[in-house]
Amino acid sequence: MSPSDANKLLALTNQHRASLGLNALQLDSKLTAAAEGHSNAQAQAKTMGHFGFENRMATCGFPGSDWAENVGMTQRRPIDVAFMHQMWLDSPGHRRNIEKVGLTHVGFGLAANPDGDYLFYTEFFSAISSGSKYKGTQPQVQQPSSYQGSPSNGHRSLYDTSTGAGAPTTKKGCKNSIKSGAGIPQIPNASTQNTSTPNTSTPNTSTPNTSTQNTGTQSPDGNSGDQHSAPSLESLIKDTLGDLMNGDYSNSQTQDSSDPNAHQTQYSKKTYKINNSGQGGPNVTVYQFFIISNGGKDSGERKGVDKYCNNFDFIVYQQRNQMQCEMTMTSVLGHVMEYAFPDETKSWTGYPVENMFSIPIVKKVHPDKERIKVNLERESRKAEWLIIWTDCDREGENIGMEISEICRRANPRLLVYRARFSVVNGRELKNSFENLSQIDVNMSMAVDTRQELDLRIGAAFTRLQTINLQSKFKSLEKTVISYGPCQFPTLGFIVDQYRKNKDFVSECFWSLTATLEKENKNCVCSWARGSIFDERVVELYKTICQRSPIARIMKVDEKATKKYRPLPLTTVEFQKFGTRYLKMSSHKLMNIAEKLYNRGIISYPRTETDVFENGIDLKGLIQKHCDNEIWGNYCQGLMQGSFMFPRKGKHNDKAHPPIHPTMNVNNLEGEEFKVYEFITRRFLACCSKDALGVETKVEIKIADETFACSGLLITERNYLEIYIYDKWNENSLPKLIVGEEIKAKISKTNGKTTAPPLLTEGDLIGLMDKNGIGTDATIHDHIKKIQDRNYAKKTSKGFIPTPLGLSLVEGYDAYNFDHSLTKPQLRALMESEMNNVCQGLKSKNQVLEQGINLYFNLFIKTKNSINLLLQKVSENLNQEISEDDHVEINRHSNYVQPSNNSNSNYVQPSNSNSSSSYVQPSNSFSSNTSNTFSSNSSNSVQPSNNSTSNSSNSFNPSNTSNSYNPSNPSLEQNTNSPPCSCGLNSFLFTVKKQGPNLGKKFYSCSKPQNEKCDFFQWLDPPIDQSAPQRSVDDFGSSISCNCNKIVQLKTVQKSGPNYGKKFYSCSTCDFFLWSLNDSSHSQSIQEAIKCDCGLESVSFTCQKPPNNGRKFFKCPKQSGMKCSFFQWADEHSTTRVDHSTRVNYNSRDSSNTWDNANTWDNNNSRVNQYNSRSNHNSSNTNSYNSNANVDCFLCKRGHFANNCPSKKRRQNH
Repeated sequence: MSPSDANKLLALTNQHRASLGLNALQLDSKLTAAAEGHSNAQAQAKTMGHFGFENRMATCGFPGSDWAENVGMTQRRPIDVAFMHQMWLDSPGHRRNIEKVGLTHVGFGLAANPDGDYLFYTEFFSAISSGSKYKGTQPQVQQPSSYQGSPSNGHRSLYDTSTGAGAPTTKKGCKNSIKSGAGIPQIPNASTQNTSTPNTSTPNTSTPNTSTQNTGTQSPDGNSGDQHSAPSLESLIKDTLGDLMNGDYSNSQTQDSSDPNAHQTQYSKKTYKINNSGQGGPNVTVYQFFIISNGGKDSGERKGVDKYCNNFDFIVYQQRNQMQCEMTMTSVLGHVMEYAFPDETKSWTGYPVENMFSIPIVKKVHPDKERIKVNLERESRKAEWLIIWTDCDREGENIGMEISEICRRANPRLLVYRARFSVVNGRELKNSFENLSQIDVNMSMAVDTRQELDLRIGAAFTRLQTINLQSKFKSLEKTVISYGPCQFPTLGFIVDQYRKNKDFVSECFWSLTATLEKENKNCVCSWARGSIFDERVVELYKTICQRSPIARIMKVDEKATKKYRPLPLTTVEFQKFGTRYLKMSSHKLMNIAEKLYNRGIISYPRTETDVFENGIDLKGLIQKHCDNEIWGNYCQGLMQGSFMFPRKGKHNDKAHPPIHPTMNVNNLEGEEFKVYEFITRRFLACCSKDALGVETKVEIKIADETFACSGLLITERNYLEIYIYDKWNENSLPKLIVGEEIKAKISKTNGKTTAPPLLTEGDLIGLMDKNGIGTDATIHDHIKKIQDRNYAKKTSKGFIPTPLGLSLVEGYDAYNFDHSLTKPQLRALMESEMNNVCQGLKSKNQVLEQGINLYFNLFIKTKNSINLLLQKVSENLNQEISEDDHVEINRHSNYVQPSNNSNSNYVQPSNSNSSSSYVQPSNSFSSNTSNTFSSNSSNSVQPSNNSTSNSSNSFNPSNTSNSYNPSNPSLEQNTNSPPCSCGLNSFLFTVKKQGPNLGKKFYSCSKPQNEKCDFFQWLDPPIDQSAPQRSVDDFGSSISCNCNKIVQLKTVQKSGPNYGKKFYSCSTCDFFLWSLNDSSHSQSIQEAIKCDCGLESVSFTCQKPPNNGRKFFKCPKQSGMKCSFFQWADEHSTTRVDHSTRVNYNSRDSSNTWDNANTWDNNNSRVNQYNSRSNHNSSNTNSYNSNANVDCFLCKRGHFANNCPSKKRRQNH
């Protein structure tokens, strides 16, 4: 703190004391010198640093540490004397010390930390040891060696110092605050003399604080000694405050009257080296530099490391803190850093896609921005301060944080400040330089959260789509089918409207009109019944009216009306109306607006605010345009009395004003001029009066049929004169009188209903804004991306989806998720969570955990049913789903076996040769299983060191040595196909390879070749009951008995209820198992009912009256984990009910919030959404054993459950 600042702060303190009738305090240079060492120690200890030593504040930490309040204030902003004083008054403890004890806090009075107070005080502010510590009792005081006086020569201590040698100095401060000044006498007035000599640590030298003079007056206790004489309070305030209270922070040190420059501003002799970094690249940096440097005086330009970002050096004075600043202005080009996955994920086919949700990611400098990073590091090493000049929105805040991180790595002692402005002009930039603040960490965190979620979600779904579609469709072999959580809802809007337009069926309608003629004016009245879709009815009414075509005037209502002037311009409105009126894309509009902003022609173009604050000088802005060739005359009319303060909208982001022009320019051409003209006309229209008119409504009757018409007469056009984009059409009517009768001409009109129009870009922007898709600053980017990715095209009539875009939306819609990936609700929830992070209501980790968990579940369900997406793409692209030349049917499943660790919720996949492994959940789930998902969770899926080997890559159904390799099978749709081992509907293929099986049809897994399970089943296998058949279960695996032998498939030949049913049995170990492949049971498979979990339900038989013997379906999960699904078998329709595409995220509460979207039942853990083989085994066993009526409840065949061979077999698996 400079001497003048100390004097100002002392004067403010004395001014406050004077308002309470208290005497004035005086500054003592010896006390200041004595306190300096302790102040430095406190700064090193990160408790409180005194302002006399702000050059050492870099050791006090950075945002995030536990500051004492003064250190925090020093870090957050340049020294602000008035702010510091107000902070003391707002603190009860500090206010008490100022008012009751008589302490000042200017580096010589009180040092505070979170635990208590260190005190330096005596009756005359004489030197008390910095080790004095007050705990509610009398402190022990120790005279510092730098002090030459003693209580006996007039500097009487408040407490008697003869009782001890002094208290030891502590590091952290006392634990108790001081009591309210008990027993402390008033401090007598004293006088000081200011000098302008620089501050030194030696108390005997002249310092910029004060030096004492002996006056020979008597001390309050009667002892003679040196004492200060007190000037009047008025002169003290005048000498020290200067014009501070009027807002002028110029130095008010006492000057020698003989000095001719005595009245000139005196700045601190220390020059601060400040690095300044902006966001807008070279153009906006040059403009900012030109303004802040007062036109480039005493400046120079140096080449930067990056060719686009030069460095500008200049000297400027900050009035607020009386400091000379040696400035360097540089810039960046947007974001310098980005989130990225580690190198191990680079192989799309070699790394499990689902792990993209859990693998740790890093934020690093973008490779293209490495030179910018080096430039920032080089400049920051020479600086003491860093001032961020980026845009004042979320993205700008995050870019500022990136710059701060880079610079502080190079210079940890750097102090970082934030300049906030909404317009690139002199007043705004200079004002922001005088009132620096801090980076908004919450806003930056919101951007980090959104970036990480978008990266993980986009990477996972993009790889899933691309790998599957490229391998199935030749036209997409080289196409990356990307996914974006904002782009797909945007595409969904287009597809929904396209469907409505395409599916619309036009109908003819008819109506009547009555035309009145008077005063050579025609008045056309419409029929009150409106449009009728039956022409005969309209003809009938026409005949009735024509029999007596006399119109009687029933009502004539005239009233004043107005057309409201537009609201101030927001970014969304600018894009909506700009695309409509200027015929430009929103992306081009924003690019042009950005250029105009960087040149200082318009205000910041990304704002949600449609309210002008009351204090803004709008007339001053209008005055600049009075000389404009086009709208200068209109502006002069506004200045002469037509001005009206703009209407207030409902949105105010408190960051930027509405978009408006900041200067009058006459040299713009082409599209730049169109954009500038629109913004200017909109602004002038906001400041104009509403258009006024008179509306007339007439009602007539003809043969008891009512007709009506309306007219408009504009009396004052007002804002319509300047805002040429709004229309208000006049329609004058003849003078009509109630009761008057006029002959009417009755006519029949006809028309056709028209289809809902395709979405224009303005319509799409409105829908995105209404549903929270993107922000005002990113909406145009999302619209451009879906066009760049060939998902949609813009035509003269509106947007239409491409076949690929239509396929993707219809494919995802087929899943029928509760939270659709193509609808806006899910993304809107995410945007609302970003706002919560901005407001500090939620942390970044909380939102990440919830978002990743939700999207992970949707990803798994999509992956397990990818055939739905493939089918829609096949239909819309009119291409067959291709297969590899050879279909390999593996004898053993590629599924990973359940973990033996019951405490593990996630199973480790093996390092198989497959490009990705499917995870099988453990058979048991704890009831308190965590449903959250963290990027560093120990339960995430990790590769296992164990590898499983496949015994064979081929399968011969006839059990011969010849391998089976059907070639080029063709796919056929079959809605009743049996489920494969993945729990998905299998595809029906045809063998194309020459051989004994040519033309035969078989079922196989629908997944890509490298992800197929081992399921295989002939459509119509030959049955030779005389010969033993190789036994294959419903998942394509061989059936083994308790002897570990492959059992034979047999058929019941005995007449009875089980005649013709197939079963497996072994005569050696009495193994028995019904087969699911027989025709009697295949229908139940094909018509399987899914429970609310999306799993195949299990059939049970009721054993109690009154429903004894009646079958029903329930969830196949274990007791305590079942969902609430229940359905009687005899109430099941023959039409298959498929619940697999409906995901019940929270059956107890379906309110549309992010938290509720992640409130999962424990049995609905995301890993449990894999349709595991073990679940199907358990499910199917219960199904086919519920039909028999014998002892075993598992298979019902002549033994008890504890001896059931099927149970043993499952345990062995």
